[in-house]
Amino acid sequence: MTEATAAKPTYGAADQPREGEDREMHADAAARLAWTSRWGWATVFALSWVGFVLLCAIFADLLPLADPNVNLTPTKTPPFRSWTEFLGTDQLGRSVVARLVFGARVSLAVGVLSATLGMVIGVALGMFAGTRRIADSAIGLFTDTLLAFPGIVFILALGAAMGPGLRPLIIGLTLFSLPPFVRLARANTILVKHREYVEAARLLGASTLRVIVKEILPAVIRPVLAYTVVVLAGLMVAEASVSFLGLGVVPPTASWGGMVNAGQAQLGTSPELVLIPSVVLFLTVFSFGTIGRWLRQMTSATIG
Repeated sequence: MTEATAAKPTYGAADQPREGEDREMHADAAARLAWTSRWGWATVFALSWVGFVLLCAIFADLLPLADPNVNLTPTKTPPFRSWTEFLGTDQLGRSVVARLVFGARVSLAVGVLSATLGMVIGVALGMFAGTRRIADSAIGLFTDTLLAFPGIVFILALGAAMGPGLRPLIIGLTLFSLPPFVRLARANTILVKHREYVEAARLLGASTLRVIVKEILPAVIRPVLAYTVVVLAGLMVAEASVSFLGLGVVPPTASWGGMVNAGQAQLGTSPELVLIPSVVLFLTVFSFGTIGRWLRQMTSATIG
């Protein structure tokens, strides 16, 4: 036996599983790194934050929270004085954490409903304009008219005419979100309607409605859905702005914009009443915007 052979290490059977475990650990670490690199840390954070906010909003009634409209203390209490009310109470003695969670339900419901209505109506109008030249001019004039009015001013005017509440707020936000959906759906409809598979469906005798629903709509809806998340972020900011000005969600119903409005009187002595809902709103809007941009990148190659 040579010296090199004698110096060669040998491994027993007990060592083999450890090598396998090491390889699995390295493979898992590489997979996690590749997953994070592909999605990006901002996207991972955004998905986590939005998931957390959605869970809190959906299951708010099941969480051990105080009634957001009940005065727990006669005056305001600062944060971190108790475990159950770690964010303290507002100037009326109401739980800040409870109002944040229930306010998330209101703000998300208003934003999601307005964005959904805007998407459905906007896609219908945009596809109709993209397939009917006669309707194109009329729908284009309608969207240009909506774009001529500043969005927040239009919603404030509608709220002043109809009074504060959810109905004028949702109507205003829906109209505010219509023009970009109409233009996006129209542009993609014009891009897709002359493709080979659409022309083949027409040649096979498919009706116009069937061609639109079965052939054009699936290609149009993918970028529209990705853009809807971005629109949702903007609508949440608009809802908070209108509620901050007193023409949105009617007190004492909790909303993030209403919490900022209620806390501005105590800004000098208790800035956390404004800072906390503002930070939560910022993180939520940032997360929806990040998710929307990521979805648009994922779907950008589907139509081209």
